[in-house]
Amino acid sequence: CDPLVLEALSHLRSALIPGRFQLEQLQARAGAVLMGMEGPFFRDYALNVFVGKVETNQLDLVASFVKNQTQHLMGNSLKAAGHSGSWL
Repeated sequence: CDPLVLEALSHLRSALIPGRFQLEQLQARAGAVLMGMEGPFFRDYALNVFVGKVETNQLDLVASFVKNQTQHLMGNSLKAAGHSGSWL
């Protein structure tokens, strides 16, 4: 997976989990999901699900999209937390 995407996911995990999940079990579950996405998730998904040829420029677009969406979620989630408190 693209290093920038991994970095964005790591920042998302560390920014969202402590403030959004009050129960320790929910923090652990959310952390496990996001940490799993930082690992071989995307590689394994691509190998096991996709059949066909992918051009490099298409993969760059996907990596860019994931990075941008992660930044968008972080920005909006952190703004929402400041206005309405935490989620759980």
